[in-house]
Amino acid sequence: SARPSLPDPVAFLEQALRQAHREILRYQELHGMPEAPRTTVVASIVQNGRAWWAHAGDARLYWVREGRMMSRTRDHSKVESLVALGLLKPHEQEHHPERNKVLNCLGSPFEPTIEIGQPVALQPGDTLMLCSDGVWGALAEDELLRTLDGMSVLRSVPELVRRSVIAAGRAADNATALAMRWEGAGIE
Repeated sequence: SARPSLPDPVAFLEQALRQAHREILRYQELHGMPEAPRTTVVASIVQNGRAWWAHAGDARLYWVREGRMMSRTRDHSKVESLVALGLLKPHEQEHHPERNKVLNCLGSPFEPTIEIGQPVALQPGDTLMLCSDGVWGALAEDELLRTLDGMSVLRSVPELVRRSVIAAGRAADNATALAMRWEGAGIE
């Protein structure tokens, strides 16, 4: 669809994630499954020096500039809702017994909420990382930021995945991450 760029990145993200949801439900029907497989998702488009992202569930996007978190997606989870309502302090999320309860995902019997982030202008050196809860859930946020800022994405992403699997031990979840560092417009 991008020839050379998408005319409407927001519409593309919305359509792509909704189509993925429908395909999961179609897979359930084709295979006679009693329930559909479910997944969280995060996706990003970068074009013309700007980034857009969308997500459903607790897969996250981190936008990092000079070692500081500029933004991250907010999980569609029970504990994140409790924090938003002021019923739980942010630092209490990490050990809350229901921290893995996701309220929104693809494959749900209900139409998922696709949350779209506002487009942001990237600066040279900005890093975007998309990752599963197996990465962000096992590591402290300051460790994620330091590692992303301290080395190239070619080194930091495998290092973060490795550390998250070690930190989680036998309870390790799917640890998946993908990142890019913006070098600026016009750079091949």
